[in-house]
Amino acid sequence: MAKYGFSSLNSNLNRSQQGNFLSNLNLDLNQIRNNAVRVKDIVLDQTHPRFEELGAYAAIGTIEFADITIPTEKANKGDVKVARPLFINEKHFPVPNEIVYLVKGLPTTSTQEDVDNTILYYITVVNIWNHPHHNALPAPQDSRASSDRKSYNQAEAGSFNIVNEEGEVDFFSGNFEGQFVERENIHPLQPFIGDIIKEGRWGNSIRLGSTVKGASNSWSSTGQDGDPITIFRNGQNVDADNRGFIPIPEDVNKDQSSIYLTSTQKLPLKINSDIEFGSYEDDNSVEIPKKQDQYSDSQIILNSGRLVFNAKNDHILLSADKSININSAGSVNIDAFTNIILSSDGVQLGVGADESLVLGDTLVSFLETFLNNLSIFLNTGAAPAANGGGPIASLNSAAVAFSSQLSTQISDLRTLLSTQNKTI
Repeated sequence: MAKYGFSSLNSNLNRSQQGNFLSNLNLDLNQIRNNAVRVKDIVLDQTHPRFEELGAYAAIGTIEFADITIPTEKANKGDVKVARPLFINEKHFPVPNEIVYLVKGLPTTSTQEDVDNTILYYITVVNIWNHPHHNALPAPQDSRASSDRKSYNQAEAGSFNIVNEEGEVDFFSGNFEGQFVERENIHPLQPFIGDIIKEGRWGNSIRLGSTVKGASNSWSSTGQDGDPITIFRNGQNVDADNRGFIPIPEDVNKDQSSIYLTSTQKLPLKINSDIEFGSYEDDNSVEIPKKQDQYSDSQIILNSGRLVFNAKNDHILLSADKSININSAGSVNIDAFTNIILSSDGVQLGVGADESLVLGDTLVSFLETFLNNLSIFLNTGAAPAANGGGPIASLNSAAVAFSSQLSTQISDLRTLLSTQNKTI
């Protein structure tokens, strides 16, 4: 059966090596015992049983630790000490069974020689697995009952820790079960020459990188070596290889959420709408934008399942030198509580729109006048005829008046058309 996650990593590291787990990792406990310790627990919120004792909210990030040779679940109260995070602006909170280095801080008493009361700080997690997800190293179990001995598959996995029924290494047993859930498919980020990388434990990362010609990434096909690129990624490619120890680069189309700040790079971004900028066809004054996967100048790309822009107290301002394009595979909807205002020298509704819109209020006024005059004329003509059916003076007068007004209205017909807004 194929092995995934850290079981596979252990197997890969130990494939050609012999001996026990710790010797395979080339760890000399006697050399690092004085400044490296094993994390037993960590205070993260007020639910921790020692929250108040260790300083309440000032204790956030404080770890309980023991000697690296003592399993966390077997550490006695006298074996357990505490240490605080050293840095105030950047904190890497360890998980149980990870190894951290300690430094001594200020003494808690006025006696400088009283080193036993010195405040201890931890600075970093020891890189056991060279993996961002976790670097837990269970302590060896020297006195185990025969019923607890490992199978061949467990030994092949490099396990020197408690093993569950499925034969997988259990890094977080006992008091820590459920506090940290190991994911087998979290990959480290593939580095490229000169990169500065910041990685979280869950497939989130920041890369301060560059174009590297010939590299196996999606942004080095254009520009020159060393052209800068910055990538923020939250949630890695869900279709990536299940073998979590294999590094992978970012994937602009398959990562869950990402922001790319480019300089000369061209990214193979796929979009949901395949509309070929049809609204630009009849406007020769504006350059048609390059498609998203063909542009290679500086740009910022935001790509996620959903984008929300919310200005809590002021405006959202969009400004462009050439045009602003809104493109959707579905519909474009604009809702407003008060007004929707379009201000321009020309507004076209539809590609090739050349029919002028009508001024509605002016048209209504025109039709009211026309119909009122026509009604007067018809009512006059419908009156009983006099003088043996010959011309009636009142009818003649109404016809003359209506004819004069109708001539004026005909000449004003063009005023009903909008001079700015066109439709089809």
